Amino acid sequence: MAIALRNRTRLAAGVPSVLFLTGCSIDGAPAIELFGAYFPAWLIAALVGVFAAILARVGLAMSGLDEVVPWLLAVCSSIGLIVAIAVSAIMFG
Repeated sequence: MAIALRNRTRLAAGVPSVLFLTGCSIDGAPAIELFGAYFPAWLIAALVGVFAAILARVGLAMSGLDEVVPWLLAVCSSIGLIVAIAVSAIMFG
C-alpha cells in the first residue's frame, strides 16, 4: 500500500514538471548555413572554443608559462569554454 502511494506521489509531482520542459521555439533551433547544409549554432561555437583552447595552450607553451601554471588542462579547457560561451552569446543572443 505504501509503495503504491509513493509511486502515485512521484507521478503526481512528475507530470506537471514535464509541462515546463520546452525545446526550441516555434521558429526552430538556431542554425547556420554552410556549404548548402545547416549546422547547429552550438557546434560552431564549440569549434571556436576548441581552437581557442589550442591557441591558449600554444601561447602558454611559447611564453614558458606552461611550466608555471598548475592544472594546465583545466586552464586551457576553461579558456575554450569561456570563449565558446562568449561566441554563442554574441552571435546568437
